[in-house]
Amino acid sequence: MSNLSLHRSHLAARVRAYYPSSESKTTSGESFDDLLGLVGVDYTYFLDENWFATFETAGAVSGGVGGYAELLAGLGYRFPLTNDDRLALLPALTIGGAGGGAVETGGGFVARANLGLEYRLSPDLSMIMDSGYLSAPDGN
Repeated sequence: MSNLSLHRSHLAARVRAYYPSSESKTTSGESFDDLLGLVGVDYTYFLDENWFATFETAGAVSGGVGGYAELLAGLGYRFPLTNDDRLALLPALTIGGAGGGAVETGGGFVARANLGLEYRLSPDLSMIMDSGYLSAPDGN
């Protein structure tokens, strides 16, 4: 079976919440301090045993910013924490475009640093929780 790929990939539903900083503003200059909830999908492709490329898209479902969406891509590394490979850290850096819904992202360029924790429930099913920081360098 020479046509089988040796690389791993996964497709996952993604639920994310952003807590705006105290300096965050809407496009009209008003303070933006509502919790922003997003749902989307994430595709991850492993380049080797540990390095992976990730692609993510999501849209706002709460926070009063209907129309906000983001499309991000980046690189990460899977760092196993246990000998049985069930627990791992997942640091990743992503960049891309985001905007709409009166969220002031400047020209739309955003960058995010994440640190995730993965627990493998089985060889084909994992649960991942992560936390990070999203920045719009030209926005508020």
